[in-house]
Amino acid sequence: MYNARMKTDMVIAEVLRNGVWEWPCEWYKKYPIFNQVQTVTLSDSNDELMWKSKKGIRGKFSIKQAYNDLQTEEESVKWNKLVWYSQNILKHAFILWLAIQNKLVTQDKIKKWGSYDMMICSLCYEDMDSHQHLFFDCKYAKQFWFKVCLKMGVHWNEMEWDNIVNLFAAMKNGNTITSIIRRLCLAASVYLIWRERNCRVFKEETRSVEELFEVFSDTIRFRLASLKAKPTSAVIRAQDDWNVQMVTKTNITN
Repeated sequence: MYNARMKTDMVIAEVLRNGVWEWPCEWYKKYPIFNQVQTVTLSDSNDELMWKSKKGIRGKFSIKQAYNDLQTEEESVKWNKLVWYSQNILKHAFILWLAIQNKLVTQDKIKKWGSYDMMICSLCYEDMDSHQHLFFDCKYAKQFWFKVCLKMGVHWNEMEWDNIVNLFAAMKNGNTITSIIRRLCLAASVYLIWRERNCRVFKEETRSVEELFEVFSDTIRFRLASLKAKPTSAVIRAQDDWNVQMVTKTNITN
């Protein structure tokens, strides 16, 4: 069996004679599959790595093409720019991403897993803890969200969470400072409400609506302070509204 070992620098031509495979006898005994290996035609040209796309087109191998071919085709969601953009706060974006898909583990989710003990909302103590209640049917969350909308200059009509997402997703979500602030505010609101809920449930720590809103304002202010913007009228207005000075540069349009 030692003589049947494969050398590290072995090439196909060493086991192919006149179009017929000549595997060592020990290989045929141990690996009968070799009897079914199809022969290949060798040429004097250099070997080249090729890739056959899922459309059946043969061409040179590239990681990009292989990646695209291996990906499943899914329809793009309307709210992707609401969550993912270069100026976001990543931990806020992640919680917002979960919230939009109704993936945050509230008590209504746990009940579906077999638990029948529904916990009362730790924010308002008036209704059962659920996803729909938290954003923003809860009295506490509603008061907080109203203050956020007032700060953003957005007229607020009570609506269900899915409608809020659709409304914000339908707005222009580009690189304007107004759009960036609006998305930062939504994500920060969801994140802070979720965090406040968890702090009350697991740590028995509470904050008033005013205290939470102060944390919210500081969070947005600190993020804006790190942005680079040219001094357009919208940027100047945002600096006045949030009492912040942004770094002057021309990477955000009015």
